[in-house]
Amino acid sequence: MDSNAIDKFLIEIIKKKADLNALTYDDKDYDKIEDELHDLEDEFMDMYGDEFSDILEEIHDQLEADNDVLLPIAYLGTQYILKGQSADGLNTYDVRPTEGIPMDTDKFVGKIKRLVLIPNPLRFLLQVDNTKREVIWQVK
Repeated sequence: MDSNAIDKFLIEIIKKKADLNALTYDDKDYDKIEDELHDLEDEFMDMYGDEFSDILEEIHDQLEADNDVLLPIAYLGTQYILKGQSADGLNTYDVRPTEGIPMDTDKFVGKIKRLVLIPNPLRFLLQVDNTKREVIWQVK
C-alpha cells in the first residue's frame, strides 16, 4: 500500500469537499465542483476500493459490527479540521466528534459509535459518544 499516494488522493478529495461546502446550491459553480468531487471519489474507488474494502471487512470483524460494510468513500468525513503539516509537507487533519458512519456493535454498549477515515497518517478512527476516540486501524 502506497500510503503517501493515498494520503495525497484523500487530501485532494477533502479539499474538493471543502470547496463544495463553501458554495450554496444556487452558486453557478456548484454542479461543476460536485461533478469534480464525484469523479475524484470514483477514481479513488477504482484505484483503492478493493484494498480498503478488505481493511473495512477486518475492522467490522474486529468490532463485531452488525451493520454492513459500506463503500470506503462513505467513511470519509463531511468536514475535516486542518491541524498543520507533516514533515513531508502534506496537510494533517482531524475531524469533529460527530463525523463518521454509525457503527452497530456490542463494544461500548449504550454509546454512539462512528467510524471515520482520516489521512496523513492514514487511519480509521472510532469515535465513541463524542468523547472517546480510538484508532482502529492505521497504515504501517
